[in-house]
Amino acid sequence: MKDYLTPCRVTLETVGPVFIGNGKEYNKKEYISRGADSIAIVDPEKLYQVLKNSGKDQAFEDYLLDSSDRRELGKWLIDAKINMKMVTPTIRYQLAKSDVQVEKGKNMNVLSCIKDPYGLPYVPGSSLKGMLRTILLADEILKSDYTEERDQMEKSLRAAKSGRNVLQREIDRIESGYFRTLNLNENSPSDSVNDWMSGIIVSDSAPLSTNDLVLCQKLDHHVNQRPLNTGKALPILRECIKPRTRITFSLTINRQRSRVNAEQIQEAVQKFSEEYSKRFVRKFWEKAPIQQNHVFLGGGTGFLTKTVLYELFEGESAVRMAVEIFKKTRIPEAHHHSQDNELGIAPHMWKLTKYRGNVYQMGECVFRIEDLTKAKEEADVGNA
Repeated sequence: MKDYLTPCRVTLETVGPVFIGNGKEYNKKEYISRGADSIAIVDPEKLYQVLKNSGKDQAFEDYLLDSSDRRELGKWLIDAKINMKMVTPTIRYQLAKSDVQVEKGKNMNVLSCIKDPYGLPYVPGSSLKGMLRTILLADEILKSDYTEERDQMEKSLRAAKSGRNVLQREIDRIESGYFRTLNLNENSPSDSVNDWMSGIIVSDSAPLSTNDLVLCQKLDHHVNQRPLNTGKALPILRECIKPRTRITFSLTINRQRSRVNAEQIQEAVQKFSEEYSKRFVRKFWEKAPIQQNHVFLGGGTGFLTKTVLYELFEGESAVRMAVEIFKKTRIPEAHHHSQDNELGIAPHMWKLTKYRGNVYQMGECVFRIEDLTKAKEEADVGNA
């Protein structure tokens, strides 16, 4: 390996379930409920072949195309007098669902986790790198003077019209000022070619197993609710990587481009973890321990894990800005963000879920990065 490249290993240990979606979802005609404990995800092509061999292919097609037929797949198979032993070979995998609350007679779609060509779940390197980008920017803001940027953001927000891209120009300016400093294209400083994050190369994670997946339900916990397990279960089901799963990545730092090393990345993660605990988590749970090296990966983790708003602003100013952003981006009134100023936190819902009866934050992981070059050098010294 070239001497300016530092090989590293990143390990994430999931604390809460992690959801990395692939844009697909399974509807009730694509999975079989197995009592109260699990659902089985079937291979539709294999199932069709089994039904074709049984002379039930046309009936199956009619069932799939009939939007008025609300039977879950398992119920249809029973009604069609299909021997379930014949269906077993068509099952891809099963998902535990003991913590899911579903109204009787109601079936919900399941948001699918991303998988590789072999059908194994994994975490794309782009997801990890995007998370690190937010954390590194947050760390820079906490260490530096961003008064001018804050003033400009407040001014722009007051003048902004409603729409999805509120403050996008100001956010891009802050990101460009920190990340795009390589001067590879001097005529266009904001060009992405100047971004020093190009010096951090992240692999996709090692593949996991479908046994590492579990079915989780979105749980919104209001800031005034006690205890934690009294949150509102919403009709959103996700196929998640379950708690206590180890996810590993290869990460390479090009020291000729990157502004940070492995140690600085770990320090930024620790600072982000502490600030998130103090500024957000303790608003919901006063006795919450200060998290150590915790990060939040994937979907459903909440607004503040994806932005640097609470690093740019503090206290009432941060809440006021968040409320105005929600208003300008047309977040529905049903979300009641108009109450956030009075409640002293925005958003006033904490994104949680349940696993084996316990409540967890969505996407929460312990982050560790190891400089493999330094580790080898230390091992060589120890063996000398």
